[in-house]
Amino acid sequence: MSNLGRMTSAVDERPATARSDRRASLGWWALACVATLVTVVLRLVRNPTYYFLDDTQTGAVGQWYALGQRLLDGDWTILDPGAWQGGNLLVEGQWGLWNPLSWLVAIGSHAQDDAALYATFVKVVFLLVLTSGVFLLARTYGASAPWAAVAGFAVTLGGQTAYLDSPSWVTGLMGSGLFAWTWWAMDRYLRHGRHPWPFFVLSYLLVTVGYVAPVLMLIALFVAMLIAQGLQKSWSDVRRTLGLGVYSGLLVVFVFLPSVLTSSATVRTADGIFNTQALNMDLGDLAIGPLATGWPTVTWFGGGLPFVPVAFIAWFIPLLPALLLRGRRPELAVVGLVGLAGLLLVMGPSDVGPLRFQIRMMPYVVMAFCVAFAVLATKNWPRTFTQRDRWWARGLLLLAVWSGAVAVPANIEWVVLGGLVQAALLEWIMRRPDLTPARGVRLAAATVAVGALAFSALATWQNPRGPLPDFHVPESIAESAATEAGSEHGIFTVGNVFMLSANPDGYSETLLANSWYLTGKDAASVYTVVRFKRMSEILCSGERGETCPDAYERLFQRDGDDRTIADDMMLNTVVVMKDDVNDRPVPPDGWTLETFEHTWIVSRDEPVGRAGSVVHADGAEVTVESSSTTEVRFRVDEVTADDASVAFSRIAWPGYRVDGPASVGDPRRDFLLSVDLEDAAPGDVVTVQFRPPGWTLELASAAVALLIAAGWSVAHPLVRRRARRAPRPDEPAST
Repeated sequence: MSNLGRMTSAVDERPATARSDRRASLGWWALACVATLVTVVLRLVRNPTYYFLDDTQTGAVGQWYALGQRLLDGDWTILDPGAWQGGNLLVEGQWGLWNPLSWLVAIGSHAQDDAALYATFVKVVFLLVLTSGVFLLARTYGASAPWAAVAGFAVTLGGQTAYLDSPSWVTGLMGSGLFAWTWWAMDRYLRHGRHPWPFFVLSYLLVTVGYVAPVLMLIALFVAMLIAQGLQKSWSDVRRTLGLGVYSGLLVVFVFLPSVLTSSATVRTADGIFNTQALNMDLGDLAIGPLATGWPTVTWFGGGLPFVPVAFIAWFIPLLPALLLRGRRPELAVVGLVGLAGLLLVMGPSDVGPLRFQIRMMPYVVMAFCVAFAVLATKNWPRTFTQRDRWWARGLLLLAVWSGAVAVPANIEWVVLGGLVQAALLEWIMRRPDLTPARGVRLAAATVAVGALAFSALATWQNPRGPLPDFHVPESIAESAATEAGSEHGIFTVGNVFMLSANPDGYSETLLANSWYLTGKDAASVYTVVRFKRMSEILCSGERGETCPDAYERLFQRDGDDRTIADDMMLNTVVVMKDDVNDRPVPPDGWTLETFEHTWIVSRDEPVGRAGSVVHADGAEVTVESSSTTEVRFRVDEVTADDASVAFSRIAWPGYRVDGPASVGDPRRDFLLSVDLEDAAPGDVVTVQFRPPGWTLELASAAVALLIAAGWSVAHPLVRRRARRAPRPDEPAST
C-alpha cells in the first residue's frame, strides 16, 4: 500500500475509533444510571415513601408548590408577609428564587396531585444528575469508562447521600450533583482548554440553590486548584482560576449576603465556635467508612445515635493501598485536596458561627474518593495482587469491623455479617488474575460495581427507612388543601403539631409546617430555620410551627390600645392542639370555637384581610393607597400627636426604608414594622419599601458576574483562534 493509501486509511479509522469509544462510554454511563435506578427500586420496595420523609414532607414540597404557584401567576416575590417568620424568602435561601432548576421543579409540582410520587421523581432525577456528573468528572481526570461508571454509581451510595440527602435534604442532593458538574466544567476548561460557558452556567445553578455545603466545597475546590497550579508554577492557570473565582464569589455575595446581614435579627445569631458533637464525625467514625452495615457514634438531633451507616464511603476502600503502592498520579492532587478539605470540615467543630451539621460535607468526601479510585484503578490496577496488597486490604477491613463493633455493640451482628461478605468478595477479587486490566478491565470494574450493588441491597435490608421521621402527612395535595383550618388567610397553630404524625387523620383538621402552602392561604406556622428572634420568643414558636401551650393566651392578651397580637397579625384562624393544650380555649369576643377530634379551631366571625398592610395608627389617621408584598403606600389624613406612628401587619425585617416625611421606628410589640410620622402633615404620601440589606451591592455583584461570564465567553474563542494563528517560537514569521 502506498504512503498516501496508509494515510487515508488511518484518517478513516480515527473517526470510526472515536465513534466506537463514544458508544462504549455512553454504554457504561447508561449502566451506571441503571445501577443507580436499581438501588432506588430496592429502597422503594422496602419503603414506598423512602424519598418522602422529614424535611421533604414538611419543607420542600410546600415550598415547591408555593413558588410554582407564584411563577404560574406571575407573582414572583422576595417577601411573603403572610408567612411571617418564614416569609423572608431570600434569607431562607433554599427557596431557589434565582435558580431555573428550582423553578422547573416548582412548576412541575402543579402537574399532578401525588406529592410523594413527585418528590420521589425529583430525587431520582438528581441522583442521576449526581451519577452523570461524577462519571464525567472521573473521565476528565483520565478514568476509563468502566471505572468512571463505578465512581458514578458508588457516589450515590455514600451514607449522607443515601440516608439524609435523598430521603430529606433535597437541596443537599441538588448541591452535590451540581458540584460534580461544576467541577467537571471547571477542569475541562482549565486543563483541557474547552469553552468556559458550561462553568458559568453550572456555577450559577450551584450557588443559587441556596445550600451552603456545596458553596463551601466550591471554595475548597478553588483553593485546591490554586495550590496545585502554584506548585506547578502555572501562572496563566492561576490567573484564569482567580478569574473564575471572582465570578463565583460575586454570585455568593448576590445569594448569601441577605442572610448574613439579616442574621442579627434571627435565632441564627450564634457566633463563636463550639463542638457539641452534633452531626460531625471523628476518626473512629470515619474508620467505619468501608463498612455498609456499620453505625458510627454520630450524635443525632436531640441526642442519641442515628443507627444507620451515615459514615459509609465505599466498600472498596480496602483496595486503595494496592493502587497507591503502584504509583502516584500527580493529576489527582486537586482531587485529594478537595477530599481532605471535606474531611477536615466533617471532623471540625459542630458549630462554626451559623454553620452547623458538618456531616453535610460527606458527599464531597465520597465524591473525591470515588473519582480518585476510578483514576487509580484505570492506571494502576495490578496484574497480580501481592501478599502485601492482601494484608493491607484485610487490615483496613478488620479496622472497619472493629470500629463498627465497638461503636454500637448492639449492631455487632450486622457488622460481622457485612464484614464477612466483604472479606469474601475482597479475597475473590484479589485472587483472580483474570480481573487485571490486561485481561479484563471491564470485568474488574463490573465486579466492583456488583459488589457495591450487593452491599447497597444488604444495607437497605438492614435499614429500610433510615433515621429520619415520617410525619405521615397526606400524600395528596388536594387532601391537604381541603383541611378544615384552611378556609381563610391568617392561620396560626398552638401546641405540639408533631402529635399529628401519630394521628394522621388529624390532618383533615389542621396541617404541619409548609403543608400550609398547599392550601393557598397565608399561615404563620410554616417551616423556617431563621425565625425572627423576638417574635419567636414572644410566641415561643419553633421551626415547624410548633409553640408552647401559652401561645394561645399571648395571642389574645389585650394591650393599652385594646388590641391583641392576633389582631395585629391579621389572624382569622387559631388552631389549638388538644393533646398538648389541656384546657378548652375560651374564644374572645368576635371569635367562634369549633370542637374537632384532635383540635379546637377558633375562627374570627368577620374575617379581616391579608397581612402586610397598615394595621394600626397611633396619633394619626391614614389611608392606604396601595399595598404589595414589598411595598405599602399610604396618605396621611390627620396627625393628632407629636409622636404619631403607623404599625403594619408584617415583621420588622432589616431592610425597610421610608420615602416621605417619616422614618422606620421601634417595632410595635418588638416584632411588627412601625413607621414614625415625626414630620408628616395631612396630605403627605409615605411609601414604605422592603429591600434586603445590601441590596444595591447584591444586584451589582450579580450584574458584574453576568458581564464577566458574557465577556469571557465571547473572548475565549477569539483568544484561542489568535493563539493557533501565532507562529511557534521555533518557526520564522511569515512574510
